[in-house]
Amino acid sequence: MRKIIVLSGIVSLVFLSCRKEDLISDVSQYTIGSYLGLVEAENLLLDASDAAASTVSVVVRPVGSALQKVIIYAVAGGPDPDESNWKQVKEVPVTDSVFTLAVTGAELATALDIPISEIQPGTQYTFYNQTVTTDGRVYDISNTEDDIEGQPAFNSVFNWTATVVCPYTNNMTGEFTIALDEWDGNNGGTVEIVAGPGANEITLITPFPFSANAKNVIIQIDPVTGTATVPKQIYGDYPGFPDLSVQSVGNSNFVFSCTETIDITLNHTSPAGNFGNYRLVIER
Repeated sequence: MRKIIVLSGIVSLVFLSCRKEDLISDVSQYTIGSYLGLVEAENLLLDASDAAASTVSVVVRPVGSALQKVIIYAVAGGPDPDESNWKQVKEVPVTDSVFTLAVTGAELATALDIPISEIQPGTQYTFYNQTVTTDGRVYDISNTEDDIEGQPAFNSVFNWTATVVCPYTNNMTGEFTIALDEWDGNNGGTVEIVAGPGANEITLITPFPFSANAKNVIIQIDPVTGTATVPKQIYGDYPGFPDLSVQSVGNSNFVFSCTETIDITLNHTSPAGNFGNYRLVIER
């Protein structure tokens, strides 16, 4: 359990544990800290076809003490709490109750000291927000109570992750190789892909051939971002487990036209139960 002190209707970011000797009995020692509340994840997809100009952004509101600025840092990959790996991207002055934190691909490449060509589809970048109050105090994940970051009620945005994508160009047909099959282990196998049946849809021809009565699987694609959706559909039977179905789960499912890659995570179920989520990666 962790203590959260609320003063004057806002969260007081006093960093207490549940040990009795750590409790502060003098209220005058409490400090009103600051964090950012998420209003909207405006755009978390960076377009690889125009990486330099593409922009990712979140809309936030300040909570707690008054702010003078927010410093945005970046790190390649998923969340990394080690601040020594963070690279400063920019400082954003805070002038309103609700404001936008935005980063272009060019700014990201400069901060990480990489060529813009290195920003490739499928790559993720995590941004960390550091708030600076008008009296010079600094807050980020390193000195803020864990509950502020972890509890949904606070809706805090200490970090946010963007994924590099590319628009769908209807080029994903023909014979492809299964680079990763976490479900069946059919790594190195091949699968035929055909267009349709609908617009911005492709069909994987029996992508799980080890099942009996193997059926095709249809993927729906957002043509702007390449985001992929697999509606729930039966794909085959296994001994004692008929009518196995898959459907996409999570927010990291893509058909990358520019690299001719499909990267999706599928939840496998049958009338007998839920068998979990497994990644499937298909490449030209």
